[in-house]
Amino acid sequence: MRSAAELFEELNAVDESNRIEAKRASDVGKSVMETVIAFANEPGLGGGYLLLGAEWAINDKGDTVYRPAGLSDPDKVQRDLASLCASSLNVALRPEMQLEQVDGRTVLVVFVPEADVTHKPIYKKATGLPGGAYRRIGSTDQRCVDEDLWVLRGQSQPSHGPDVSLLPDARMDDFDPAALAQYRRVRQRLNPNAEELAYSDDELLEALNAVRRVDASLRPTLAGILLFGKPMALRRLLPMVKIDYIRVPGLEWIEDPHERFQSVEIRKPLLLALPLAEATIIDELPKGFHLPEGELHSVQEPIVPRKVIREALDADEVKVLIYARATGAVDNSACRDFSGLDTLTASRVLRRLRDRGLLDKEGSGNGTYYVLAHPGAGAKVASPQLALDMAGAESPHAPTQACNPELATLPAELATLLATLQGRITEDALRQAIVRLCAWAPLTVEQLATLLGKSRDYLRNKHLIPMVSQGQLRFRYPESAKHPHQAYVTPVDAIPREPQR
Repeated sequence: MRSAAELFEELNAVDESNRIEAKRASDVGKSVMETVIAFANEPGLGGGYLLLGAEWAINDKGDTVYRPAGLSDPDKVQRDLASLCASSLNVALRPEMQLEQVDGRTVLVVFVPEADVTHKPIYKKATGLPGGAYRRIGSTDQRCVDEDLWVLRGQSQPSHGPDVSLLPDARMDDFDPAALAQYRRVRQRLNPNAEELAYSDDELLEALNAVRRVDASLRPTLAGILLFGKPMALRRLLPMVKIDYIRVPGLEWIEDPHERFQSVEIRKPLLLALPLAEATIIDELPKGFHLPEGELHSVQEPIVPRKVIREALDADEVKVLIYARATGAVDNSACRDFSGLDTLTASRVLRRLRDRGLLDKEGSGNGTYYVLAHPGAGAKVASPQLALDMAGAESPHAPTQACNPELATLPAELATLLATLQGRITEDALRQAIVRLCAWAPLTVEQLATLLGKSRDYLRNKHLIPMVSQGQLRFRYPESAKHPHQAYVTPVDAIPREPQR
């Protein structure tokens, strides 16, 4: 570590440089921490020196001269700097510090070593990336932009975007044939005449940017391994890419922190992992059942609709975390912090979806439950799950199968009727459509709202409740108005008659 006298000598010879910064610094402020971050971040610099308690002045010859100004409370400056370096940054830094006397004044020499590339970028936790990171450019501390983050991580910025960047050490035999087969099945179901169904596996992967051609050979990309990689390849190449299904038993506070939850790890390509996660969640949920009119067998349905489960799996936070883990945008400690949120129970998932406008809360106390909010009420539904979106899946807002698989069998005459109900329609026309739909099958307010393209609150308050009171509709479960599977049925005497011919 260099002495204060050597640093003053260099400052007076060549002024501040990329490795030396002088500050008066009576306390540790924003400017000092920016320089610390810049020294720790700059690749190949090897770190830098901060000389605190120094000042500059203009001598008789008009030259800039650096000289000691002294620190009024050097112990406090050391404590504050050490504390901020340990607590305010994403990675704790431990700079070397020593107090020295120069011309009878106390100065503090601080050496900040360059951080390991696996810890970069160093940044202020309160600000985040990229604005909370700095680089040392000449004698200045420059705020980072997105392009700088690639440099700090020791990577070259990909020209095709990070999702199709090549993965070192990835091989063509890292692709899972089962994931490719699943893609073909989904694509064929959506479009049996899709051109890519006739491609070979290699041609299909290249068409999807899952591989790129380099020197006449195919190399897997990040997106390709995420979607189609074997579990062993994911563990080897992207060890943090997985789904942790955490089950918290019971509803009471867990006193023993070591036995607070059960965890199931799902490490598969996304095309296989998301359906498996959905099935695992649904298997754990309590189910209700009803006996359709005229049927001998009951129908079991999860109390939480499947659409809610898919929305939770498709949440932006989940996709961002998977992507950030894969691209290195967050370090392992951040991933552990996120995945360690064991208090993210089903109730918190439901509240989060409610805050995003996807669910409405009804009931109170032990009778509290959640129902789907219709997008027409201002809710913003996220895109379909990533894998199906890649395969060209339709929007989750599609009327058929939106809330119940039974809607896929909507009769042609009702589909034609719904097609005519576009734009502004009269109250009578809307209520006649409701009567005809509920005569076909018991429908919930969410299903009716989806089919008719109306807000669920508007539909329930303006039409459904008055129609029940007027006898045009009845509750499927009249003994419990707040039944979790409550639906509307058209009484026999209210079903419209076909005109006599």
